[in-house]
Amino acid sequence: MVYSGSQQTVKTAPPCHKVFKYLVPMLIALLAIKCQAKGVDPFETSLINMWCCCIAICIYYLAMGIRNHIQTRTIKYSRILNHVMLIFGTISSVSLLSVIFPHFPRQLILVVPAFLPIILAQNKLKHGWHWLYNQVIHILDVWNWVPERNVTEQEPNLSPPVQ
Repeated sequence: MVYSGSQQTVKTAPPCHKVFKYLVPMLIALLAIKCQAKGVDPFETSLINMWCCCIAICIYYLAMGIRNHIQTRTIKYSRILNHVMLIFGTISSVSLLSVIFPHFPRQLILVVPAFLPIILAQNKLKHGWHWLYNQVIHILDVWNWVPERNVTEQEPNLSPPVQ
């Protein structure tokens, strides 16, 4: 990371790009091999999935280009663009997988995008649970429901003996 003035700028590639830069071309190559062997056009058999994949790939690379070439690459905008890249890279991969494996249960393919909001909101959820825990402890303390610990009572030693 490079810091300039009061704003922090980022020049490293997001971790998701390291995965998608190999995964998406590999899936496209597998799709080409499959369709070439059967003599079918994937745009005829799975039009919606293919257009979804094409649009998702375009948005993914557009977000990556914006992230790499805008001069004001602050951490805030970089994180937003990293999330956009993660979401649309996943959508393109899932739509390609659904074309390559058409009989694979779609519920299993859609599990990954279903968990994306949870993954992206992980930090906010952690802070939310911490805040909620502190509020509950505070309320219990105000009502004197938090049990007082006896100072003379010793905790049992659960560690293994040192030899």
